[in-house]
Amino acid sequence: MKSGGSIALFGPRRTGKSSVMKETKRLLSEDNKFHVIELNLEGRVSMTAFVTRLLKQLPEQTGKSLLQRWTQLPFLPEALTEAIKRFSDGKAGGGKADDSLFMEFWAQLAEAVEKQVLESDKTIVFFFDELPYFCDNQIEAGVTPDTIDTFLATLRRWRQAGIPMAIAGSIGIREIARQHGLEMDHLNDLVSVTIPPLEDDDAKDMLRALAAGFELDWWSDELADAVIATTADTFPSFLQRAMIEIESEDARTPEAVAAALKGTYRREFEISFFEQFSKRLKHYGDEEPTARKILSTLAARNPCDVGALAEAAKETGMDDDAIQNLLIALEQDAFIATDPETREAVFAYKVVETWWRSRP
Repeated sequence: MKSGGSIALFGPRRTGKSSVMKETKRLLSEDNKFHVIELNLEGRVSMTAFVTRLLKQLPEQTGKSLLQRWTQLPFLPEALTEAIKRFSDGKAGGGKADDSLFMEFWAQLAEAVEKQVLESDKTIVFFFDELPYFCDNQIEAGVTPDTIDTFLATLRRWRQAGIPMAIAGSIGIREIARQHGLEMDHLNDLVSVTIPPLEDDDAKDMLRALAAGFELDWWSDELADAVIATTADTFPSFLQRAMIEIESEDARTPEAVAAALKGTYRREFEISFFEQFSKRLKHYGDEEPTARKILSTLAARNPCDVGALAEAAKETGMDDDAIQNLLIALEQDAFIATDPETREAVFAYKVVETWWRSRP
């Protein structure tokens, strides 16, 4: 990102995306050459709220200059100019009417943002957390897909102009694009980054540190092996939750650890974590049966050649181009992972395989 690159960071909830974003922000912020703007778009964030958050996080002089530039733009309706002046006076926007205006004229406003940001003394870096949900929610609220296309196109133009950007989300932006017929070209320049679970040795180190924090002087590598074998996966948040359960149950043997992690711990993942995959799969609409065919084929011979998954998908009547797009979406949505050299596919995470085998 320091060299102007932009990334896409998609994956399931509670797998460390926010932690990676925060650490990246910290590292960039330590370098006086960079100014990071982090826009959390989770929930039903309006377009006015989006603009408000952007303005608040810009360097002070950059924000003031941008507002002045906006008010000088030609052909803006008077109502939008008045809304911009309210921001200049330190007042919030005016609800749905302003939302519509900011979205309708975003292309012109965004061009001004681009120019102002590039004139800043510091390199301004944008982090958009849960951008796919923002786009989806805007369309649900009545914004047309063409308007969201324009919005995404402006972000691409910012990147092409050399403004670094990270886009993150618990669902893939490509799947949202496919659902609503948005242009895929707006997303092709993003470098996809996947956060893997901890390797076993790293997981053991973390469990050892957690045990010390809990003052479990009876902790052993044998118990760590039992946690790794039983836990939903080895992401840090999963291990932290597992240790809370182990400490609470005073699970001092491998058998006790296994029992502890099959109780409340497993039920929590059934409710809060597994459900996200079931809901995500339903987002595929008419393509859900083909997605299920791919996952069931993978479950039967994990790992599986990508070509074999494509052949299985053909049995549902889907054409080759659509199958390739679906495979990309399944990878971006963290259902599968593929090795570019061997062209073999596996379940993206242990927890995904557990979900599929427990409730296909």
